[in-house]
Amino acid sequence: MSPSTEINYEASGRRPHESSSKLKSRHLYMIATGGIFSTILTEMAAAVPLNGAGTDYYPTRFLSKSFGFAMGYNYWFAYAILVPFEITVSTLVIHYWNPPVHDAVFLTILLVVVVRLNYLPVKDSVSIVLPMGFIAEMVALSSTSFQSSSSP
Repeated sequence: MSPSTEINYEASGRRPHESSSKLKSRHLYMIATGGIFSTILTEMAAAVPLNGAGTDYYPTRFLSKSFGFAMGYNYWFAYAILVPFEITVSTLVIHYWNPPVHDAVFLTILLVVVVRLNYLPVKDSVSIVLPMGFIAEMVALSSTSFQSSSSP
């Protein structure tokens, strides 16, 4: 190491090969539990491969028909609530910009876009959603970089 890159271990209170963890035991338990469930789901998918989603098939096969129905209903309900929620939040964000147009116009436009995207074949849908996700990431990154550059 050159003198400019040396670390003063006496000042930091750590030895050169001593590790320090900022994670608490509850974090490690959750990481381990998530790994266990991921392994279980991967094994189930390898043992019983499906075409499509197995959100209701796996619980029906391995637990009970009623549990499988409940899981399918929960997924349907979650996505039935999620899409209108996202459209409403998007309209509220656009309203924050204070445009001269009524909110119902943006709500209708976003609803038509979401419905049209869902009726596209998967290949076409992915070719549209992928660039939109990239644009959203670039907007998020650029807005945070502008925000941090303006602070003293």
